[in-house]
Amino acid sequence: MILKPRKFPRNLRLFEAVVRRLPADHSFRIKAEKRHGQLLSGHFGEVSTEYIFQSPLFEGSSVFHNLRLEYYKDRFLEIDTLLVFPQLIVIFEIKYLAGKSVLFRGNPPQMIRTHMNTEIAEDIYEDPILQAKQQVKNLQHWLQINNLPKIPIEPFAVMSNIKANIIIDSSYKEPHRILRKTMVESTVETFFTEAGFQTGMQPPIRELTSKLLSSHREDRRKAIDRFPVKYTEFLKGVHCPKCFRMPMNRAHGMWHCTFPECSYRCKDALYHTLLDYYLLASDTITNQSLRNFCRIDSPYTAYRQIKNLKLPMKGNRKSSVYCLKALFEPLLGE
Repeated sequence: MILKPRKFPRNLRLFEAVVRRLPADHSFRIKAEKRHGQLLSGHFGEVSTEYIFQSPLFEGSSVFHNLRLEYYKDRFLEIDTLLVFPQLIVIFEIKYLAGKSVLFRGNPPQMIRTHMNTEIAEDIYEDPILQAKQQVKNLQHWLQINNLPKIPIEPFAVMSNIKANIIIDSSYKEPHRILRKTMVESTVETFFTEAGFQTGMQPPIRELTSKLLSSHREDRRKAIDRFPVKYTEFLKGVHCPKCFRMPMNRAHGMWHCTFPECSYRCKDALYHTLLDYYLLASDTITNQSLRNFCRIDSPYTAYRQIKNLKLPMKGNRKSSVYCLKALFEPLLGE
């Protein structure tokens, strides 16, 4: 049973907004673009494994995707996919790496991607099994502080790109933990058989699964609180939902993209721009801050736009503060 479905990652939306709104020469731009690319490929890889966890083999488990738990003071563990059986917990660290090959080396433990037809020959990453084992330790600590049953936890890394050539060096200590996504079902089934466990429908561990679900915490920090970026450095204006450039102009009740090769027209462009503002800057907005961020000259035009969104409001009209949380949390939250 999938108790926590996978959603489009909030963090990915955040980096999309950061990249869109930072000038090309900003010192954080290259790092933001790289992280955005990593998150996008990671999400693609995770989505490509979705069908696996709908298998009858996992009917006796509770499945949690993109779980984020506080295991110590302001420290969080993030798990791509977690399976909870009555007898066992399984952690899957899912990786999607495009390239010619992916090499796993044991001394030192690392994952090396070799590129095809690029100037950069290879990239070196942390060993995903070491990452997953650290998650095991953190999850064990979380179980302990929450007075929950001590259940064995097994970590695996799933390589979701079926085209990449996976090479495991003889020095790598636990090659059985590196899986192609087509191997997940058979590996879990074999593990259960060898351990004498049963798959299929089993009574769920309700206290544990309920606690996992209620303890998930999205990272709701704004970009200005997480990164070396000031609000004043972000590009302002309503961006085009199609080509993502800005600013759009408003005329006759529609937003118009000003770039001739696009010329997209729509009514809801302000919604997408306010989502950027919500991710980057604040949970609330005023008439003045809306005009500043969206480059709207008229206070009355800004007021009408806010009124159409039917946002919760505090204060009188001149000092009104509008809450954006109700507008965007259904999209971004749990």
